Amino acid sequence: MGFQRSKEFLDTVLSYVKFPFDKEDIRMELQEHIWDKIDYYTQQGLTYYEAEEKAIKDMGDPKEIGIQLNKEHHPLIGWLYLASKVLVILFVIINIFMAVPVIIDLGYSIFDDKLIREIPKEDIVYKIDVNERVQVDDTVINFKNVVYDKNGTLHISYYYYDKKLWGSGWSLGTIGIITDDKGSKYYRGSSHTTGGIVSKGMVSVENFRKDAKTLIIEYDRYNRYYKLEIPLKSGENIE
Repeated sequence: MGFQRSKEFLDTVLSYVKFPFDKEDIRMELQEHIWDKIDYYTQQGLTYYEAEEKAIKDMGDPKEIGIQLNKEHHPLIGWLYLASKVLVILFVIINIFMAVPVIIDLGYSIFDDKLIREIPKEDIVYKIDVNERVQVDDTVINFKNVVYDKNGTLHISYYYYDKKLWGSGWSLGTIGIITDDKGSKYYRGSSHTTGGIVSKGMVSVENFRKDAKTLIIEYDRYNRYYKLEIPLKSGENIE
């Protein structure tokens, strides 16, 4: 059993439809109408070939059908519709990427920094929630907490991630030069980092002045720059 006459009819109709992305849907819809008519006529006793001829005749002039369908599926309207679908997809993607920092911040808040929590509460002189964000190239660095302990060590916790999410073009080697409002410059005593999509870190600065009122972090390397001034609660005991 063949569909040669049906194929010729459909090819003629579609030759008048200019928007290419609608042609397959139109072909399938018309083909189903033809199959329904063929099935009806064969049940009335006609041979398949007779039923196919009559079904195609019932469909009408393929040229007129094609011209009418081309008006309904005008290329301009079709391309505008396609473009609108692409824009909607791009809008969704952009909003997902804009939401990524919020999702990461929320996740970090729920699963707080283990490194900070390892400091005994009885050793804490004060703890400050910072929540200061800076960006270098595609890398976002969020400074979360500052903890000053009884040994005179200032702990700075932070995390960082690449906004592209598929890899970083810039590696965070240091958070910058650490000073205070008294003019003292500090060299970190130790640091800890964890890897992953979101990397967590803590810098511990020994012999930090207890009377300092401002922590200053300044990064200036390879034409990349940021500066943070974080007020300190010197002398207060906030656990």
